[in-house]
Amino acid sequence: MDYQKYIYWQDGDMWLGYLERYPDYWTQGETQEELRENLRDIYDELTGGHIPCVERLRAAAHQRLEEQQRSHPFKSPADLEEFFSACDALEGPEREPDWQGHLAVIDESRKRLSNS
Repeated sequence: MDYQKYIYWQDGDMWLGYLERYPDYWTQGETQEELRENLRDIYDELTGGHIPCVERLRAAAHQRLEEQQRSHPFKSPADLEEFFSACDALEGPEREPDWQGHLAVIDESRKRLSNS
C-alpha cells in the first residue's frame, strides 16, 4: 500500500477513521491496528478497480462542494445537511453518499459501544 494519510479517533472502546483522500468511506476497529488493517482493505478496494469510477465520482463531489462553498458558504450543520439532502435527490452518478445513512452508521456504532 502507498502511504496514505488517515483521520482517526476513539469513540468509547472503538477506533473510527477514514482515509483523507476518501472521506466518504469510514471504518472502525477494536484496536488501532485493526482500524489500520480495515483502512488498508478499503484502500485496496477503492484503488483496485473494484468500484467503478470512484475517482471520477470523488472529483465531481469535491467540485460540487467547492462550488457550493463559493456561492453559498455553509453557516451551520443544518446548511450542510440540506446540501447533502439535495445531493441525495439527484439521480445517476451525481448522487452523493446518503447523509442519513452516514448518521445511521454513526448512531449504530454509538449504541453498540454503549451496550458493551
